[in-house]
Amino acid sequence: ASYGYSGFFDTVQVGEAELAQLHEFDLGLISKINEILETLEKLADLEESELKKGIRTMKSALDAFSRHFEKRDNILKGVE
Repeated sequence: ASYGYSGFFDTVQVGEAELAQLHEFDLGLISKINEILETLEKLADLEESELKKGIRTMKSALDAFSRHFEKRDNILKGVE
């Protein structure tokens, strides 16, 4: 039996190599989430004068996560 995931009618077939790559990618997502959580914790402790900079830092962390997450679909399609 071949390993991997694909639904009966799916046009995209996901094999064992793609699943391994997807697993590694998802571990990277966890790392990005941890960065967001750390940034959020720091944001909660900021003085009012530092709040704008903290919010920009948080936005950057969220944008980086979003860009990284968008690449996940490419792995499933075999593009990346």
